[in-house]
Amino acid sequence: MKIFHNLFVWLCIGLPICLVLSPSSAWTKEGGIPYTVVFSGLEEAQSVELEPLLRTASQCEQEKDSPPASQFVLLHRAKKDNGLLVELLRSRGYFAAQVTSTVTTQETPAVVTFLVNPGPLYRLG
Repeated sequence: MKIFHNLFVWLCIGLPICLVLSPSSAWTKEGGIPYTVVFSGLEEAQSVELEPLLRTASQCEQEKDSPPASQFVLLHRAKKDNGLLVELLRSRGYFAAQVTSTVTTQETPAVVTFLVNPGPLYRLG
């Protein structure tokens, strides 16, 4: 039983740390991974209203000047933004909003794409 516990701890804690900290890993790049942020899925009228707000709230957008050292960190940034952006949209009356992110690192700079589906705007009052 202790063997399974040790294996579980290694897989949950040790392996991710090794992936992030290992300089020889294929997932790391010296000097960081430069990237751009793209928002797609918004209609033109929504884009004018919402895209500036989404860019302001996005941690990926705010931290572009300090590129992450690994793809793992970039993926983590993007996934954290999903929830932040949904909450922003809900605060604006888009209660059925959905946001998903993809990270493409085959290009330089890498591209973080947020697919935004705000859903209908609910007006209260």
